[in-house]
Amino acid sequence: MKLNFLSFNFKNPIFKDTLYLDKDGVLNEVIMRGSKMSSPRNLSELILDDNLFELNKEVISKSYNTVIISNQPDLSRGLISENFLLETLNQIRKHVSINAAYFCPHTIEYKCDCRKPKSDMLLHHRKLFPNSFDTELYIGDTHKDYIFASKLKIEFILKLHSFNQQYSKLICRKVNKLSELNLVESPK
Repeated sequence: MKLNFLSFNFKNPIFKDTLYLDKDGVLNEVIMRGSKMSSPRNLSELILDDNLFELNKEVISKSYNTVIISNQPDLSRGLISENFLLETLNQIRKHVSINAAYFCPHTIEYKCDCRKPKSDMLLHHRKLFPNSFDTELYIGDTHKDYIFASKLKIEFILKLHSFNQQYSKLICRKVNKLSELNLVESPK
């Protein structure tokens, strides 16, 4: 089956619970280009979140599969390559155990089914690993991430930043830093 999105599988899920993560704004810093949020376009722009190591806390690393689900429209714009995306993943994986990563390479104009808030990437993951989603959590930083998680009935955790304060009124858990993440409190 031909996928319309990029899929990187590093190791099969072994737990029944999965923590899904957006990439830019959660695992690494967002780059502001004027007033627009953007992804890093070279390794010198890749600034990993200061608290990234928190995702390897015992409760997470011993209970949750970790999967990245992210829109990366700079791929279709020709501003980054698949190899660069893999390099950024390898930098992240030095600090966090990642089972898989799924990236939509399209801009909104493609009207694809994989671009968040649409759900093809996550549904693909669920189909591949049907025993890995008793409990699911999604950490993101945009309204699209919130809609994505809500449509799939996944608990959403908003990572707050100066650029997304308008979403702080959303009814969901919020963290300023990954070190505030307490998955023991998760429902289910």
